[in-house]
Amino acid sequence: MINDKSLNLLHWNCNSLQPKIHELYHFLTTNNINIACISETYLKSEIKIDNHPMFNCFRKDRVDTKRGGGVAILVSNTLKHQLLPDLNMKLIECIGIKIYSENGKKLVFFSIYIPGGTKSCEIKDHFINDIHKITSKFRRCTYFIAGDFNAKHRSW
Repeated sequence: MINDKSLNLLHWNCNSLQPKIHELYHFLTTNNINIACISETYLKSEIKIDNHPMFNCFRKDRVDTKRGGGVAILVSNTLKHQLLPDLNMKLIECIGIKIYSENGKKLVFFSIYIPGGTKSCEIKDHFINDIHKITSKFRRCTYFIAGDFNAKHRSW
């Protein structure tokens, strides 16, 4: 359980997690981070990363053969939490957790990645539907979406 005023969050686009995992764990413990949303992990299912006794690591690895992508959430094992079911997104790589606070509130966190170089027709067709899956399903919770949206257009 958490006190809502004591939650420390981190988002990091790590550009390959495996060689940086020990540096990340050091940063998390040194800075009292409770939840870390990581994008572009570059992990595949056969790649193992070292565990940490104070954190649970949940990952959604890219399953196609393209390099890059992948998301993860690291959460302090002092927090009561659960991994959310896969939302089966068409465009967005996404993983989510639910945290239970002392006052009974449920806080939901998503780590997302939208692949760069995505064609505008794919964004138009899938982005709104994917975001709607998150916002409609969890509208009764406080939720946070952290990640790399690859939002490079000047109007954004």
